Amino acid sequence: IPSVPVKDYPKRENNFNQKYKELNYLSNSDDIYERYWVNECINSLCMNSDIRGKSKYWDELEEEARVKRVIGEKLGTNMFKYPITLKYYIDMIWECGSLVGAGRGSSCAALNHYLLGITQLDPIEWNLPFFRYMNDERVELGDIDIDICPSKKGTIVRKIKEERGNRFNSDIDEL
Repeated sequence: IPSVPVKDYPKRENNFNQKYKELNYLSNSDDIYERYWVNECINSLCMNSDIRGKSKYWDELEEEARVKRVIGEKLGTNMFKYPITLKYYIDMIWECGSLVGAGRGSSCAALNHYLLGITQLDPIEWNLPFFRYMNDERVELGDIDIDICPSKKGTIVRKIKEERGNRFNSDIDEL
């Protein structure tokens, strides 16, 4: 999973109800990507007055964090970097003047994708089960399809190649 620049949030101990062990752990993690992921998700959750006080959102975010940790340990990678990297490139796609689809497939079932702005559908509101996208019995990266404006494809590919240089993965040509 490629690294992208992120804000370095300070460590914070026990900011949440003790039932949210994963969120507490991530807030105090030594890993910058884990702290970034949890802080960005929580900031987004707290900014949305329609959902911030609803325990089902906090419970879902805790479960997604748990599953990401389990999958990451099994794959030997940091699964919190995956949506952060996607957010980075989706933001870049918007900056290139392209619309980005609201979301397709099982990736819309991830609350963290909604909170990070990767998808635009609230999975709790639409009763989309996270396990369809990722679960700890299926050890793999989740598949995320991104729809963009066809007329902006060249601009987007150029921008990504410019940014990634020789590290550019030619699979992006499937855009």
